[in-house]
Amino acid sequence: MNNGRLFEILYLLMEGETVTASALARRLEVSPRTIYRDVEALSGAGIPIYMTKGRGGGIRLLPDFVLEKSLFSHQEQDEILYALQSLAVTGGLQDKTVLSRMRALFQRTPADWIDVDFSGWGHGPQEREKFLRIKQAVLESRVLSFTYYSTCGQTTNRRIEPMKLRFRGSAWYVHGFCLEKQELRVFKVSRMEGISVTEEAFDRRALELPPLEEESLPAERMVSLTLEFEPWCAYRVYDEFDRKLITPGEDGRLRVAVDFPRGSWVLGYLLSFGDGVTVLSPPELRRALEGQGERLKEKYSSAL
Repeated sequence: MNNGRLFEILYLLMEGETVTASALARRLEVSPRTIYRDVEALSGAGIPIYMTKGRGGGIRLLPDFVLEKSLFSHQEQDEILYALQSLAVTGGLQDKTVLSRMRALFQRTPADWIDVDFSGWGHGPQEREKFLRIKQAVLESRVLSFTYYSTCGQTTNRRIEPMKLRFRGSAWYVHGFCLEKQELRVFKVSRMEGISVTEEAFDRRALELPPLEEESLPAERMVSLTLEFEPWCAYRVYDEFDRKLITPGEDGRLRVAVDFPRGSWVLGYLLSFGDGVTVLSPPELRRALEGQGERLKEKYSSAL
């Protein structure tokens, strides 16, 4: 007796319709005689299934069987379905038939209320493949190896025991135990390349993962900026800065006071706004931008 086929028959009958043996046979690619044997097996297991003959006859469950047997309230059923629907649209639900089967189980069809795509614009199958490999490594407790590009400009090869895939702000991170550093580390997925799930298995460490917080740097490694943005940059300003850091002006300009880590990346970030931003302070950053502008002018003038 095929248990998988028995459950498939039960799921189909939970949709509440009368189904003929021949229709089930075609659906499951078996003979009607096999379907009759399966129905007898289900009935023998205590499932209130019955058959009727003649026009409109067929196989069905007793009315309200599912609801009588369910341990969940209507609200709880909806919450379960909403959770599965959320997992489905984020790619976390590998077998989407689970959602349809739970709908049949509860005899409920909640509104199609959510659609989520966490991948960045322009990211194709390669980016999605990253998540599949990380998911596999976490679920199977296998060491993950990859090349990592840090904010300090360093490129390193890492091997970690991945513990959890986490989302914060607008980015995905992997929290795991780094075998090179022998401590818990957080890695930004977009900076991971050449991800490989190794054959090396590991036992999950009894470590409590701390909250995923923004990296805290010593004060001497930070620089305080006062920036003024043109009105046409408002969409980026509100996307990229905390509201409490933004002071709108009567002329539509936006003033931002923010602390950034020191480093050449700050110049690149500010240059991404073109002439839409003015650095009010510190003066050394103004001079650095001026010097960068001169170098860019020299580079592109000599290229012509």
